[in-house]
Amino acid sequence: MKTTSPSLHPSFQLNGLQYNSAEELLNFADGLLQQGASHEVSMARFIEDWLSFSETVEINTSGSTGAPKPILLEKERMVASAKATGAYFKVGPGTRALLCLSPEYIAGKMMLVRAMVLGWDLHVVAPEADALTQYDNNYDFAAMVPYQVQHSLASIEKVRKLIIGGGAVSSELEAALQNSSTEVFVTYG
Repeated sequence: MKTTSPSLHPSFQLNGLQYNSAEELLNFADGLLQQGASHEVSMARFIEDWLSFSETVEINTSGSTGAPKPILLEKERMVASAKATGAYFKVGPGTRALLCLSPEYIAGKMMLVRAMVLGWDLHVVAPEADALTQYDNNYDFAAMVPYQVQHSLASIEKVRKLIIGGGAVSSELEAALQNSSTEVFVTYG
């Protein structure tokens, strides 16, 4: 069993607010558990799991290839994945990122891990079809499912780098993205 919980990158921010310690972030999460919307409650539960002393977290698979199921993931491997994403996409400390996926599933959880490990400023919105249009912000990095991308085409250039997962990208959607200045990467399959 681990004797310490994962640390936060000193540049990590959540919705523009700095958290200087795990304790501060856990206090924030506790407030969300009591008064947050459903996606915020899911986020708070994951933050508590992530900052616990356990070496693993239980997550539900997305269900994109079958029924969602719980699995245990090693935090160490999730950190390695976050660092690999940061290196590949060249998105380090200070990156403005959007979390518009449900923190109930792995994709949303990994956006939180990336932010905490890499020092991102993560903006959280409800995981709705038009999530990108909820606020008039620009982002360096975001992850979306094809359904969200389809409903966000008019605003897609608010995102500099976008990963699309959770389902196949149709040829129509791929064609619609060809003239965008957004760098788009498909991660499904």
